[in-house]
Amino acid sequence: MTATIAPSRVESLASSGIESIPKEYVRLNEELTSMGNVFEEEKKDDGYQIPTIDIKDMASKDQEVRDKAIQELKRAAMEWGVMHLVNYGISDELIHRV
Repeated sequence: MTATIAPSRVESLASSGIESIPKEYVRLNEELTSMGNVFEEEKKDDGYQIPTIDIKDMASKDQEVRDKAIQELKRAAMEWGVMHLVNYGISDELIHRV
């Protein structure tokens, strides 16, 4: 059995032929200029809390730890669309070369 994923609202809107952006997607200039760097805000106690996913937990020998990490990754992807990955195993040297 193959699971199908329903298209997101944005995909549906893009393919619908609309000619203007719905109001709920438009941000006021004041709001845009007041937004900070989310990665800096994450460091503050009262700032945004971008989910942090520890990739090494996905390779754990403990099934419960693996399952929890996978669920956290899925939730971050579905609810946020972005996440902070840690312990992913890519060397700093390779990151700098790329």
